Amino acid sequence: MWIKLRAAAHNCHISLTVNEIYRNVLTEIDENLAVRALIQVFTACFLQRLTAQKPQDRLPLRAFFPNVTPCLLTPLLTEPSEVPREA
Repeated sequence: MWIKLRAAAHNCHISLTVNEIYRNVLTEIDENLAVRALIQVFTACFLQRLTAQKPQDRLPLRAFFPNVTPCLLTPLLTEPSEVPREA
């Protein structure tokens, strides 16, 4: 499963689908630890693949998340370990 998540994190079309799934799931996440773990793993894989690419080969984040405002995309570039636990 983790290998599939890594591959998905690098594919724009899969990321668009995952983005839509996230949007639906996040409205119901509450205390679902399995879903939260899945989101954390996908985000970590996405960041790892994105930072491993040469800057000139990277697609813009807008290609992966076309319906998301820039102020919401910026936190995606933050490592999960650096994100505060409490809002």
